[in-house]
Parts: sequence; structure tokens; C-alpha cells
Amino acid sequence: MLRKYIRLFPIIVVVHFFGLIIPPVRFSFLNVGICPSFAQEDKTSIDDAPLDNSEPVEFDLLPIGINVEKRNILPSTLVKGAEDGTQALNFSFWLIPWEDIVEVLQLKIEEQSEESWQITAPGLVTEINPNELTRDEDLGLAITPQQIETWFKVPTEFNLLEYAIVLKPPWLGLRSNLRQYQEIPVVTDGLPLVSPPIFSFTAIGNEATFSGSPDSENNLYDDRGNLTAIGSFLGGGWFISTNQDDLYNSTQWNIQEAQWWYQGDRADYIVGSQPTFWRGEGGGNFWGLTTIQRWGFTPEKTRFGGFFSPQQRLQANDLPRTITGEAPSGTLVQLIQGFGARVVAQTLVNESGIYVFENIPIRQQSYQVKLYADGLLSNEPIIENINFSDIPELLPKGASVLTLTAGARRETIEDNLFGEFNTIGAGMAYRYGLLEGITLGVGFYNDNESFRSLGEIFYQPNGIPLRFSVSALTGDFDSPWELISRLYYNPSPNFYLSVDADRFGQRMNLNWRLSRNLNFTATGNYDDDNPYISAGLGLFFSGINSSTNIRGEIGTNDELNWYFSQRWGSFYLNHRGDSDRTDTEISYNLSGKSYFGDGHSLILDYETQNNNNRSDYIGLLRWRYRSEDRLNGGLPLWEYDLGYGVGSRGSGFYTSFSTGFIPGLTLRLRYQDFSISSSNRQFIIDIFPRFNVQNGIRTITSERDFDNLRSQGGLWIKPFYDKNGNEIFDDSDEIFTEDANLLLILNNRPIRSSLPEIQPDGVFVVVPPDTYRLDLDEAGYPFDWTPTITALAVKVVAGSYTEVYIPFVLSYTFAGTLTDEDNKPIGGARVEAIPENGGKTISSITNGAGVFFLENLKQGQYNLRVNGEIPTPSEVIIDDQSEPFQELNLKIIN
Repeated sequence: MLRKYIRLFPIIVVVHFFGLIIPPVRFSFLNVGICPSFAQEDKTSIDDAPLDNSEPVEFDLLPIGINVEKRNILPSTLVKGAEDGTQALNFSFWLIPWEDIVEVLQLKIEEQSEESWQITAPGLVTEINPNELTRDEDLGLAITPQQIETWFKVPTEFNLLEYAIVLKPPWLGLRSNLRQYQEIPVVTDGLPLVSPPIFSFTAIGNEATFSGSPDSENNLYDDRGNLTAIGSFLGGGWFISTNQDDLYNSTQWNIQEAQWWYQGDRADYIVGSQPTFWRGEGGGNFWGLTTIQRWGFTPEKTRFGGFFSPQQRLQANDLPRTITGEAPSGTLVQLIQGFGARVVAQTLVNESGIYVFENIPIRQQSYQVKLYADGLLSNEPIIENINFSDIPELLPKGASVLTLTAGARRETIEDNLFGEFNTIGAGMAYRYGLLEGITLGVGFYNDNESFRSLGEIFYQPNGIPLRFSVSALTGDFDSPWELISRLYYNPSPNFYLSVDADRFGQRMNLNWRLSRNLNFTATGNYDDDNPYISAGLGLFFSGINSSTNIRGEIGTNDELNWYFSQRWGSFYLNHRGDSDRTDTEISYNLSGKSYFGDGHSLILDYETQNNNNRSDYIGLLRWRYRSEDRLNGGLPLWEYDLGYGVGSRGSGFYTSFSTGFIPGLTLRLRYQDFSISSSNRQFIIDIFPRFNVQNGIRTITSERDFDNLRSQGGLWIKPFYDKNGNEIFDDSDEIFTEDANLLLILNNRPIRSSLPEIQPDGVFVVVPPDTYRLDLDEAGYPFDWTPTITALAVKVVAGSYTEVYIPFVLSYTFAGTLTDEDNKPIGGARVEAIPENGGKTISSITNGAGVFFLENLKQGQYNLRVNGEIPTPSEVIIDDQSEPFQELNLKIIN
């Protein structure tokens, strides 16, 4: 190509010269002389281009511009073509340099083979055969306008007035959606690691309830509670939960649960009270040792914690599946995550007419496919929903898991803190992902002197919205086998059917959305003693400021259930009932809040009840205030109720109060003069104090975070002002959290997405056990302070907070002027501040006026150099008494 342009250089120079002088004018040579003839805006498209078959048209090198619509992209390039002064000749077969078309249309080329290139433009994906391009001796690799239209669907024409080829891509103005989404990987390798404590006593809470009925025959009074302690040990979380049947009598306390649980990607270990992987045959709860060993997958992680569940820990976090379909050749198929525009994969359908997406994680995800004809995003796509309602027990192909359990059952005994252990139990279960969509399991267990063998199969075929599981048990039943089966049929998001059966009976559940506003449900329970089936309809309508919800259900034993709700601006009606009772609530929000009932509301309640051949009712008119401020768990900060009621059991006042205003304490109070079932006065007081006792005593404001610590861990992030620069948190140092949401990034996401609890002594974040990456964003840096480290790896274990100290040191700046001995400024010189004890050298280049800035200096002594020479002064000393910004003028004396 270079040799070609060197040979044509004289022609290009002449053409460019004349093009600059008279670009819009064409000349016609006539008998009467030479006169300018201004051409009409003649445009020649492929369909209009004349072709004289009697006399072949010879192409010459022409200097032509290339436009995209009205915008000129290439002012001039050489093409091979012909024109007669009024129009282009045989325009379909002109030759245009391929590299120019690639530049103008912004094409990206992926060479798949010698006979196939995949071409991607801002609004197009297609495949071409590069052997069909023309290899011209002057232009090199070239393409014709006809090929541009056929391959890329881009109308092409020749504008004689502008002397340019005009391309009209149909995707102009279209927002490109060809960019595949790739989540930034979380990389912790090579970062400093912050480890959790070996042992910690992290949190303690005591949920206490005081209740009484002063007018009852025995003046009933009750006080009970639950005391919980949480911590960590050797990488696992421990907790102890104690029932307090009498708060003031410790002899009536008994340990309800005590457990240590290590959670890992490869293995789990559980010691203490726990549920078993088999259905319990004996009474009491199970205490023992369990290990879960995994190969080929990691367990499912949940954002919110809770109790140990062996079923959940046997489930895979990701379940790769294959998505296939059919479409015409040349169709661009995009796989979209959810219902947005995030493209996770795309492919161009080849001659087979089949597209395939492999290894797509379907667990906790929903997908759509969009099909664009001819690979053009400007075409209206066909959208198809991908439905994967997988069986939780399915494992990836080739993955397996082994569960081993041994222990004994414990009976709770009055006046005995630990209870009594009796029958011994043990079991083993193994599951293996045989194929994609098929998992097999075998095992056995012995519980309450009853030995059982176990066989399992979990199956979900590709392309069929059917999934089922069967478990077979052997043992001492009326028959040699007990079958436990579950079947699910989910052909669309609007239809769901489940059927399960065991030796106790068969159950069915159907949910069918007939239209946008109409829903049909049915449930059934068949056993020998009490067969039952019910069916119902639901209607739902919503508008900008209103909604209506109506449901009704009738059963074979003449049971009738109904529900009706209506919201209209600040007005709300809620009514429900069945054969035995009804409950109606009418409310009006005086504060004009249409959602959540925040602010002041006036409420009328009416309830009826038929029980033991007696009919009762109660009507209550009350005022309620609910604050818009919310606790970290989402509950209102304040809520009051005050009302007066009349009913069949009497009349009197009703009041309730709840708050989380006091940090770490939830308080709920309720008093009523009577109820629908009693004429006695009643009161209930619930108090739930919660404290974080790890490295001091502080409150835990959220009940949710306290409960989650049982199986979750946390980060306790402490950014602080390191006033003496020793990178150690001293008593005189101060923690700051004002801009924590701007400062902290956890696993490449802003910290606010992890629902942090920000307190004066740090930022608390509850997360599943794992190793996390913590980064700092400059947007949250305090003015004149910089961190000594900007990225960390933090290991979190269940039951404790990993403390992360982030020192910020004061940053000092020196600004001044560099002059020579005649006080003339020296420009372009390099001024350096070199730490006396080693470290990073800070430098600045002087401008024309000799001005320089030495920034981000720390405390210590620095030697000054200018282009390697020693200036005057030659050193500076920075200590905790120095000002953050100082003037420093330097002079070079020869």
C-alpha cells in the first residue's frame, strides 16, 4: 500500500490543490470556450447507476470524499470508478479501499477462519467471507458499494455536487447495545491481608417480655426471655441461646441452642445443636458433629444470615446451564440479564439455524433473548423470555457433596440447664451431578433405633419446563419403601404447578395468572382422613394514585375465605374474612402520605369472631403516628397508637408504643382495657437490648444485624487521623466517618450497597464469611489528609467483626519560586524533596515564572535538590506543629 501511494503522490497533490480552490464546481469543455457549469445535486445510488453493456466502462483512480449522511468523515481518498460529469457510471462495482470503510463505519474485525470474518459495527453484527473482497493492484483490499449494501445493510450513493460517496447506516442515532457486560473481577492477590481475631465474644442480647392481666382470676403475670451470646473461634462462628422461662429464677433457665459453625467453600464443620439432613424420627433436638465436603462447586451465599440449614449448604451458588434456540441464519441473538439492557452474551446464527449459550449461571437470575434480523440493531427485535425454575438440589455436572453426621437427641428437662441426652443418631449422604440437569444421591441414617437407606434423583431436562425429584426410603413402614416425590411444572412466568406426595398424603398448589389483572389459584391436600381442595380468583387493578385487590377462595368443606383492599390517595380500606371471623380496617392519612402510612392517620377497626357457639365483636377508633425516619432494619423510629373501643366484652382504651430511638434498644408497649375474647385488662412490654462487646461496649441498632451475626460476619472499618504519622491508632487519634459512603468501596461497589451501620467509632458492615477487597475513593478523603494505603484484603468469619484500621496522615504542601543569584526565575527546572530516612521522592517542574509546588509531603526531614544541585535552603523539617501549606523560595548560587 505504501508503494502504491508513493507512485500516485503527484496525482494526489494536484487533486488536493484544485479541490481546495474550487471543490463545488465542475467544468464542461464546449466549442464556445470554457465556462463553469454548476451541477445539480445529482446523486447516484446503486439502483440508478447506468451500465452500458455495449461499451465496457473503464475505471480510473478518482479522488473522492466519504460522508456518513451529511457529515464528512474522509475529505479525500482514492477509489476506482467512473463518472460522465452528470452521474456515476456502474456505481455498484466501484472499488473503495477496505481500510477506509473500516474506519468510516467503525468496524471491528474478528478473524474466525480464513473464510470467515465476524464484523461488528455500532449497530450491526454479521459475518463475511474475506475472499470475496477484491484485491486491487492500486488500492489493495477493496470493497464495492453493492457489497456494502448487501453485507452491512448500509445504503450507498454518489453525490456529484460534493464529489463524495455517501453512506447511510440505519443505526445512526441508535444507542448501541453491542457491548457485553463484564463484571469487574474482585482481585485480592498481592494486597495486604487483614485477618479476623482467633477468638472473640462479639455480641450479647436479651429479649425480655413482661405481660399481665390484672383483672384475671389469678392476677396472671408472666416474665420470660431469651438470652443470646455470639462470637467467633478458629475461623468459625459460635452462639449460645438460653430460654428464660422466669427471668428472675435461673433454675428455670435451659440452653436452647449452642453451636460452632465453620463455613468454607470446600467444607463446613458444625458442632453442637443442629438440624439433620434427614427427617427426624425421634423427639427432642439433635446435638452432634456434622461435616459437609464439596467438590466442584461452592455453596450458595445469602446476603442475610440465619440458622444453619444442611439443605441450603448442599446447594450450589451457581448452576451453569445451556440455553439453545432456533433463528434464521444471520440473526444476531443477544442474551439479556433480567429485564434491562445488560448484554451478558451474544452470537450470530450460522447456517445451522441454531444458537447456543453455554455455561450460563441460572441460579437467582432471569434472562431474555433478543433476536435482531440480519444482525441489525435498528430492526425491531423478537424478545423471548428464558424460564429456569431450577431444583435447589441440582448440582453442576461432575460436582459432588458428602455429608457425615453423628450425635444424639436431647430432651429439655425442667430445672435442668443442659437437658438430657438419650438416643444416638448418625447418617451419611452423597450427591453427584451426573449430567446437566440430573443429580443422584444415596445414603443412610440411624435415628431413634430406626435404620433407613436413602436413594434420591433430581431431574430437570433442558427445554422442558418440568422438574421433579424422588427420594426413596427403606425401613419399618407398612410397605418396604417410602417414596417422597415432588413435581413442578412452570411453562411460563404466569403458570406454576407443584405436586408433592409422601406417606402422609398428597398436596397440590396451582397459581395461574390468566391476565394482567386476573389470577387463579388452587390448593389441595389429600389423605385418608381429611381430603381437601380449594380454588380461588384474584383481581388486581392499579393506577397512578389508587389500587384495588380482591381475592376469594372456596373449599370442599364449605370453607370460604376472602380479601379486599382499596387504596385511593390517602384513603385505605382493608377487609378479610373466613367462616369464623372478619377483620376490617378503614384508614385515612392526615399527613397526605399514600404509602406506608407514615405521619398521622385516623383508623377505624371492626372485628367479628365466632368461637365455641359464641359471637363476639369489637370496634376501635384510633389515632396513629408513624415516623418517616427508619431504623437500619426498616422499622419506624417511632410509632404510637391511641384509641377507644366498644365490643361485646366491654369498652375502654387501647394504646401501643414502639421505638428504636435509644441506640441498641427496641421497646414495644401495649395496653388494652379489653379484647375481642376477654373483658380483662392486658398489658405487654417487650424489651430487646443488644450490645457489641468486641473490643469495648457499643450498641447494635438493628435487630437484623444482631440476628445475622449467627451465620454472618462483618467489617469494622476505622478510618482515623494519624496525627503523629506512626500508622498506629493511638489514644489521641480520632476516627472519622462523615463521608464514609463516599470513601469506602467494598468488592468494587460503593459501601452503601452493603447497608452499613455508621457510628462515631467506625463503619459496621455485616456480610457473609469470605475474603473481601476494600478500596478507598479520593472523593471521600478529608481535606489535606491522605491514606497510607488505598487497598486492602479483609478476611471475614462468622460471629465477629474484622477490625480494619485505615490511617490518614496530614499532607503538607510547599509552594514557592526558584531563582538564580541575580533573582531571576528559573523555568523548566526539576525541584526534588528527598526523605532523609528513605521513601518516596516528591518532585515538581518549575514553570516559566520559576514557580513550583511540592505536594503530599509527610512529617520528617527532606533534602532539597534542583536538577541534582543543592539549593539554598537545602533542607526542610516537617513536624506535628508545621502548617499544612507553607511558602518556600529556593535560590541557586553558582
